[in-house]
Amino acid sequence: MNSQAPVRPALHGAPQSGRSAAVVIGALIAVVMMGFAGFEIVGLTAQSRHHVAQLHYGSAITAVDVQDRGSVRFVAGPPDAGVTVRRTVIESMFSVHPSASVDGTTLTLAGGCSGWQLTGRCSVNYVVSMPPGTAIRAQLRRGDVSVSGVAGPVTISTSSGDVDATDLSGAVSLQTDSGDITADDVGGRGVRLKTGSGDVTATRVHAARVSAETGSGSVSLAFTTPPAAVLADTGSGDATVAVPRGPRIYGVTADTGSGNRRVDVATNSSSPYTIVLRTGSGDATAKYAP
Repeated sequence: MNSQAPVRPALHGAPQSGRSAAVVIGALIAVVMMGFAGFEIVGLTAQSRHHVAQLHYGSAITAVDVQDRGSVRFVAGPPDAGVTVRRTVIESMFSVHPSASVDGTTLTLAGGCSGWQLTGRCSVNYVVSMPPGTAIRAQLRRGDVSVSGVAGPVTISTSSGDVDATDLSGAVSLQTDSGDITADDVGGRGVRLKTGSGDVTATRVHAARVSAETGSGSVSLAFTTPPAAVLADTGSGDATVAVPRGPRIYGVTADTGSGNRRVDVATNSSSPYTIVLRTGSGDATAKYAP
């Protein structure tokens, strides 16, 4: 009678333990490597580099156009001194490649960050001095803008940042998607102030036509000369217009979804001089300036 050796069961436990250990070790190595990468990114972010350049252009320049990421300050200089630009580049992980070019009588300042910006600092800040009559245009992706002492037309737009304007006598258009707009001593043919979220405040206004709008925030306009047409519009906040005392009579429209309506100026619905106040939630006020 033939006898057969017993069949031994296969041993699976040891190889499975080996694979589990390998997975754990691999995960630990990955975590450590990610930690080193994180430290490297933080180190690069902390090491910002600043580059400053001074540029000068002759009196033939009649318009300045800025297109960039960063803050801009426009100041009026002597009438015949030309245009002077102080440019400060701030970079860390990504390089910035600003440019300056002249097309006819227009100076264009442009630049930005290369590649996809995950972290780190990257901006170009300008201080521009030019003759008072120079036309100004700034279109920024992010950054604050200030302008003062300019008689030429001013058009400012920034996606995120505050806009501040002082002593302007030309046509004015100031806009920001998110930020406050502050204006003082502004006039000319017309003034347009608009922000998606933030307050709009204008004092010593001497323009005939003014439009001020915000999606969320207050609107306050104070005039030194009687206006011809005023719009103060806010989705949520107070809308206030103050005009100087005098014989002028206004056609006033004051609408509020939730708030008080106060009209303390002389009114006549057929007047060609109009004040329109609109607010979704807040007080609507037309009054005489103190």
